[in-house]
Amino acid sequence: MADTLHLDPFSAMGSRNKQAQDARDMQQVVIERAKRSGNAVPPYDFIELIGKGSFGRVYKWYISIILCMTEVY
Repeated sequence: MADTLHLDPFSAMGSRNKQAQDARDMQQVVIERAKRSGNAVPPYDFIELIGKGSFGRVYKWYISIILCMTEVY
């Protein structure tokens, strides 16, 4: 019975296409906020949403300066 009450946070995320679209949307939000505040646009690109929960979302992103992929919280 306990298994049926457990919520899997990844089950609500949807398909990989939806995760990638969510990342593109977040990238646009970051760019717009940076421009609006007069700050430089960060040197990274969001690749896909890899997790979400009560404290926010986790994205896989690519930073071209050091040529690696990692997560941003």
